Formats: sequence, structure tokens, C-alpha cells
Amino acid sequence: NRIENPIPVIRTRGTTRPLLQHWLNRKMHIDWTANYITAGEIVAERLLDAVPISPEKLKTIYYPVECPDLPLKPPGDYRTEFEIPQKAKVLAVVGRIRPVKGQRILLQSLSQLLTEFPDLVLLIPYRDTASNEPEMQALHNDIRRFKLEAHVRLITVREDIRQLMGFADVGVVSSVESEVICRVAVEFFSVATPVVAFPTGCLPEIIRHGENGYLAETQTAESLTEELRKILANPELCERLGQGARRDAETRFNPQIMLTETLKVFEQALNH
Repeated sequence: NRIENPIPVIRTRGTTRPLLQHWLNRKMHIDWTANYITAGEIVAERLLDAVPISPEKLKTIYYPVECPDLPLKPPGDYRTEFEIPQKAKVLAVVGRIRPVKGQRILLQSLSQLLTEFPDLVLLIPYRDTASNEPEMQALHNDIRRFKLEAHVRLITVREDIRQLMGFADVGVVSSVESEVICRVAVEFFSVATPVVAFPTGCLPEIIRHGENGYLAETQTAESLTEELRKILANPELCERLGQGARRDAETRFNPQIMLTETLKVFEQALNH
């Protein structure tokens, strides 16, 4: 028998992987789901392409971030700890060492930037990657090949990652795949660090070009270098972008927004 007042089902989706086309899965999405919460517009678009559902059922709610009081107090002097010259600019890329994260492309970009910024340093705080894994060995090989030993700092797991992100002049998201939920970009924003990123996943939605960072046109070292150069060469621009990044963290990615918008979806489902 048909249930007169069925309990509404709300599904969350945070991947752009193809939807399974099994008949039961399609029926679940088309007939048995009242509303959807997606992690990005790109997720919503892929879902609409996969199943015939009304766009009114979908709501994009971005990953939120807590904004700490600034300036953050580091546990020590990072320039002393990592042997960084006082006037050197600092880049940072945070995450696992994996091909999809694009760190090797970033190393190529770093080697290109050194002609203009000879003291430039790249911080790579990382996790979940052992020294004997192929990805880490390939990274070390590239560091040697490009003669970047004096410019790269590989940093294992520690408690002050957010302080390191705030210490950097520019955050980089060099991922070439995935990044449907890009936590690291908004975490850079929360400490007023602008971001340069590849146009991967939801990053074109998160990065407002010229407002909180820059979006490279293509997933190449040359394109990344071009955007990084603009910020590194202009301290006033870097400061302005950092302020824009912090504003976005406080407004667009505020946890209260996530809560409010999520409750609205629940109300919509209950009142349907």
C-alpha cells in the first residue's frame, strides 16, 4: 500500500563520479528523494545531466570554515625554523602527495618563478605519504632535477598547519582532478591568504578571479606561473586579495550560512 505521508528523503552529494544507472538507483533519485544538497554547482550540473529531476530540488551549500582571530600566533619563528630569508616570498601547498594534487606541476612553476624571485620558498605540509611511496620519490627526484633543494620545505604532520597557511604569502591548489569539496582553499581564505588554483572541480566557483585569488586558465606550469607572478610581484595586490579571501571566509563560507541553508532545505522537504 502507498504511504499517505511518506517521510521525505534528503540526499547529499559531494562527488562528480557518474551516477550508477541501475534501475533501483535511478528510481531512488527520481521518485524517492525529495531534495538534494550538493557540495558545488558542478555536482548539481552532473546530477541533472544524469537523472531527470527538477532543478528546484537541488541546493548547493559550500563547505564552511571557522575563521580564527587574526593575526594567528605561530609557535615559533618560521623563518628561522625553515631557514627562509627575511625578505623571501613564501608559497604553500597543503595535502597528500599524489599525482592528482599536482605538486610536481607546481615544482615546474617554482623553477620558472625563481628567475624573478630568486629567494622564493615553497612549503609543502603533507600527510598520509610515506617516504618510500612512488609519489614521494618522484617528488624528491623533481626537486633534485630542477635544483630546488634550497627552495622547497617538505613538512610532515604537525599541529600548526593553519598558522603555516597564514604565514604563506600565497596558497596554491594545484590539483588536476577531483576537488569537488576543496577544504584547503577556504582554509587559506580563513587566514587571509589568497589562493592561486587550477580550474579543477568546484575551484572555479570558490576562486573569484581578482577578488580572493587567481584562477589559472589551464592545468599547466606556465599558466600557474603567470598567475602566481602577478601576486608575488605586487605586495599591495597580495594584501588586497588576502582581505578579499578573509571576507569570503566570513561571509560566503560562514558555518552559520551552511546551517541556515540546510534548515531551509529540510523545511522545503517537510512542507512539500
